[in-house]
Amino acid sequence: MTAVGAVTSLPTAVRSNGGYWLEGGPGPNQTGVNAPQAIFNVVTPEYFRAMRIPMAGGRDFSAQDRRDAPFVAIVNEALVREAFSGQDPIGRRIQCGLDTLEFMTIVGVVADVRTRGPARPAQSEIYMPFEQHPGPATAMTIVARTAVSDPLALTETMRRKIRERNPDVPAKAETMEMTLATASATPRFRTFLLVVFAAVALVLAVAGVYGVMAYTVTQRTREMGIRLALGARQQDVRNMVVRQGVLLAAAGVVIGLGIAFALARLVTNLLFGVSGTDPVTFAVIPVVLLAVAALATYVPAWRASRVDPVVALRL
Repeated sequence: MTAVGAVTSLPTAVRSNGGYWLEGGPGPNQTGVNAPQAIFNVVTPEYFRAMRIPMAGGRDFSAQDRRDAPFVAIVNEALVREAFSGQDPIGRRIQCGLDTLEFMTIVGVVADVRTRGPARPAQSEIYMPFEQHPGPATAMTIVARTAVSDPLALTETMRRKIRERNPDVPAKAETMEMTLATASATPRFRTFLLVVFAAVALVLAVAGVYGVMAYTVTQRTREMGIRLALGARQQDVRNMVVRQGVLLAAAGVVIGLGIAFALARLVTNLLFGVSGTDPVTFAVIPVVLLAVAALATYVPAWRASRVDPVVALRL
């Protein structure tokens, strides 16, 4: 194992959160429930190394951060942006309502982690050393980074070590990939359903556009015969029909884009990593629909323009 640590709340499983206050600012009695909120986590030294959460400044916790030492804390970059306007917070003091209101000196800053899940942006977070906050750390999760290709191969060894220390402690092992897969199972299934429904809707739209345009062009076969009889070229007739069909489809696309843009906020909560008004989506789909409309118009127009004018006039 290259690094081993422990934490009260793994990413995707928040167990503790509440208000926090800065030294020199309004305290708990002045702010009450209106205090800025943060996620609280009690960790051991090496936790950030095991999880590969980079230090953005300051230092990690150490064995010297004991109960009888000055209280310290590490905050994430989201809290720095919120509480310190992006300025260096090292040396500033902060307190929270985890188990004591004693001020803690900020000794480090770590990168943001999406603790509430991959679909939620990173929130303000305060990390505290285990030795100074053993009360809230009655249930902790051990995290270990290994150099082997199959981390689960070390499961039995870790269980044996745990039983040697305390046989009553339950031990369940899984990789971080498994934890993330479980946390994202519901949104992943929801996204799969959206993709399926969207694909079905696109196929139906394509089939509908093709059917309507093909029928419309077929109804104009007699008109095309007259134009051809009067000397029009087949290519000119086809281009005219396709242009008229694409203009009609373009009007429908513009109306559809307006409706889609107005209703985009309804699916915002179901999206991850993309907004409801994603410009790429709003640019690609109209192009696809217009291309289908052009194809749907051109194919029957090409067939109709190949008909003998005498035969077309008899229809």
